[in-house]
Amino acid sequence: MLGVAFDAVITAQMCRSYKPSQNNFRMALGKLGVAPEEVLHIAESRYHDIAPARAMGIRSVWVNRSRGRASASGSAGAVPDLEVHSLSEFVAAVL
Repeated sequence: MLGVAFDAVITAQMCRSYKPSQNNFRMALGKLGVAPEEVLHIAESRYHDIAPARAMGIRSVWVNRSRGRASASGSAGAVPDLEVHSLSEFVAAVL
């Protein structure tokens, strides 16, 4: 359907943990055989995604769909490398 093959599928069940546990990110890095600096993590939740990724040295893009409204993702003090408001905006920024 997407027209691309996934390099890996890593589920919370396989990790035996849920984000924001860094275990999920460690499992992904191990399964993919890459170092943290080789990964870009793109996500909506600063608490569940951006904070643990940044703590591990993984670059991150925050998809801030709330545009100034209160968000359930929380801040967790996490500062992403890039902030966009949609995936389309991200694609336009990197092309």
